Amino acid sequence: MLLRPRAAGRTVAGMTVVAPACADGAYAARPSPLRGRDNELASLHRHLARLRDGAGTSWLIEGAPGLGKSRLAEQAMTAARDSGFAVGHGIAQPGDAAVELAVLMDALFGGPEPVLDRSALGDGHASREQRYWLLQDIQALLEQSALKQPILICLDDLQWADSGTRAALRSLPARLASLPVGWILAFRPAEASSDLDRAVAGLLRDGAERTVLRPLPATAVAEVIADVLGAAPGPDLLALAEGMRGNPLDRKSTRLNSSHITIS
Repeated sequence: MLLRPRAAGRTVAGMTVVAPACADGAYAARPSPLRGRDNELASLHRHLARLRDGAGTSWLIEGAPGLGKSRLAEQAMTAARDSGFAVGHGIAQPGDAAVELAVLMDALFGGPEPVLDRSALGDGHASREQRYWLLQDIQALLEQSALKQPILICLDDLQWADSGTRAALRSLPARLASLPVGWILAFRPAEASSDLDRAVAGLLRDGAERTVLRPLPATAVAEVIADVLGAAPGPDLLALAEGMRGNPLDRKSTRLNSSHITIS
C-alpha cells in the first residue's frame, strides 16, 4: 500500500498522521515504549531488584527472530545504567564460533565504559587450552568489581556464540551467585543436545528464570504500528497488521521517507 504524506493531523486512507516532519520531509523518529510485554517487564524489574539487594541473578530470554529479545535486553541495560550499575553488552555474530570467548570478552572489556579493566587480565591465558585459567581470572575480576557496584552482563544472539562463551555460562553465573552480578542471556530456540541447550539446562538447574517470548497480541501490534508511523492506524493498517502474526520484526518492512509511506 502506497500512501503519500499529507499535512500533520490529516486522515489518509483511514490513518491519521500525527508525526512531525523533518526538514527533509521524513517523519521524525521518536522513542517508542515496549508494547505487549508487561509480564516480561515485571521480570526485568525483579532481576534488577535482586541485584540492588546484593544477590546474583540470571534471566534467559528465548524467542524466534523479531519477537523482541534484543529490545528487552536494551530496556534492561538502560534501567541498570540509570540505577548506577556497571553494564556490559556483547552480541554474538555468525562468525564468532571460531573466536574463543569472543562475546563474553566484548561484553566485559569492550565499549566506552568497560565493566572490567583489560590490562588487569594480562595475556597469559589466551589460548583455548588455558581457558580454565582465563575464566578463573575473569571470575576474580568480576568478584572485585561487584564489591564496588552491581554488574549486569547482557549477551545477545547466543545461538551463534563460541564454545568458550558457552563454557563460561556453565560456570560463572553459579560461582558468582552470592554477588550482585546479573546475566541476561538472549537466544533463539536451541537445538536439542546442542552446547547451548546444555548450557541453558545447567543455568535452569542453578535457578535461572527462563522467559519464552510469544507473538504479540493484535492490540499490541497495532500500538507498535502507531509508534513506528506516529499515527493511529485505521482499518486498512489494522488489516495489514494481521499479516504480522504478532512479530514486531515485520514492522521493519515499514519504510517512511520524504515522498511516500510503503508498508510491505
